[in-house]
Parts: sequence; C-alpha cells; structure tokens
Amino acid sequence: MNLSNTPISQILLVALLLAAPFMVIPQFRASESSDPLKRQWERFRMKLIGLGVMLLALLLALPTMPEEPLGYSLTSIERSQLVQQVHDYHRALVRTTEVVYWLIFIFMFWFIQAIFGFSKAMSSSGSPQPD
Repeated sequence: MNLSNTPISQILLVALLLAAPFMVIPQFRASESSDPLKRQWERFRMKLIGLGVMLLALLLALPTMPEEPLGYSLTSIERSQLVQQVHDYHRALVRTTEVVYWLIFIFMFWFIQAIFGFSKAMSSSGSPQPD
C-alpha cells in the first residue's frame, strides 16, 4: 500500500484516530496495581502501541523513488522526459523530508511524555532520588 500521493495531514488524522484509544484510554483506566511505577509501565506499553500505529502510517506515506536512473545522456532522452524525471525526484525528496519531519516531531513528543510520566511515577512512589 503506497500512500505517497495522499496528503500527509489526512494520513496523520486517520493514524491519530486509530492510535487515540491506545494513547488516551490508559490515562483514565483504573489500574489494579497500587504501585505508580507499574501503572506507568502499563500506560507506557499501551502508548507504545499507539506510537507504532503512527509510525506505520508514516512508513506507508514514504514515496517510492522513480524506477529509471537519472544517468541518461542528453542524446538518449528527450529534455521533457529529463525535466519530468527531475520533477519526480524533487517530489519524492520533498515528501520524504515531510515524513521525516513528522517522524521526529511525533517521536520526540512521545519520548518526552514517557520520560515525564516515569519521572512523575518515580517521585510519587517514594523511590530514592539520584544525587
């Protein structure tokens, strides 16, 4: 399945709707464990599944590069074909840059949220703080 022609905003919206139950519901679900670290670990596992859904959507949004190599001489290829080929490569590079941007943004948001959740659980569990 190649979603390289679909706008990235639509892909991320659908992925967010699919990942939302894994990312939001664990926050409100009552856990049977009274240990804050175990509760946070359960939340972390569910949010990791949501992150996986988002990253899978971004993977499917990556473009495929054109099949023909760019190394043709100008005598064997028409200029219009060359311009079209360069245009295809440019579109693929722009789309790849956009996907990498969103990948970094989503991963950093998830990582900071996970670290914050674990640090909050560590401080409320009464564990000794490192000096």
